Amino acid sequence: MPYSVMVKMIALSQIFFALSNPTPAATTKTEFSDPNLLYRVVTEQPVIAFTFDDGPDPTFTPKILKELAKNHAKATFFVIGRKVARYPDIVKTEVSLGNEVGNHSFSHDLHMTHSSAIQQLTQTQEQVYHATGLYPKFFRPPMGLITPPIRLAAKHSHLRIIMWAWDQDTCDWNGRKASDITKQVLQHIHPGDIVLFHDGAANQSNTVAALQTLLPALEKRHFRMVTISELLQSTSSPNK
Repeated sequence: MPYSVMVKMIALSQIFFALSNPTPAATTKTEFSDPNLLYRVVTEQPVIAFTFDDGPDPTFTPKILKELAKNHAKATFFVIGRKVARYPDIVKTEVSLGNEVGNHSFSHDLHMTHSSAIQQLTQTQEQVYHATGLYPKFFRPPMGLITPPIRLAAKHSHLRIIMWAWDQDTCDWNGRKASDITKQVLQHIHPGDIVLFHDGAANQSNTVAALQTLLPALEKRHFRMVTISELLQSTSSPNK
């Protein structure tokens, strides 16, 4: 199956899941029925979480970090373990600037068994710890593909699965124009949203360009860009 077709199918499945699951009672942490999958948090505070997948990348990650720092913004980077092993200093810089690092598997394998998923997560945990002295608390499956083996491996590894708001997938991996990325985010943004970007999927020049417009625009709307951990602390739920 072509990569673009697979991505579209996964995106459509996420939309179906979002539309077919009503908002739960205020005692849960997310707006969907499964508290183990975080798409956004319920909050009245003007906070959102930018997330970046598939890095670190020696060309684009430093540029993204520069834009975030320039605009007093933080983000969560879901990193691929084999890339962390190659570019540990970039991951160390992410953390030193106040950002957060999450686990995105070791090799971005879409066909993990339970045992291989545990191995992938463990290898990435160790690589991030070696680079930063910290173990990730969160995991995002490659391409957001959630299977029973991946769920069990995440639970075994004590990692919470982090997704993204169904209307906040910027699709920035496919050469989408910076103006379209910007429009996608600004037209649909809500407090508590988790927004999906990439820093290492392809040529992310348009992602960097979009951030140059997006970050100041969101700041003017009084939004704060925070890490996933900080976003969870802002939830309106009494049982966060």
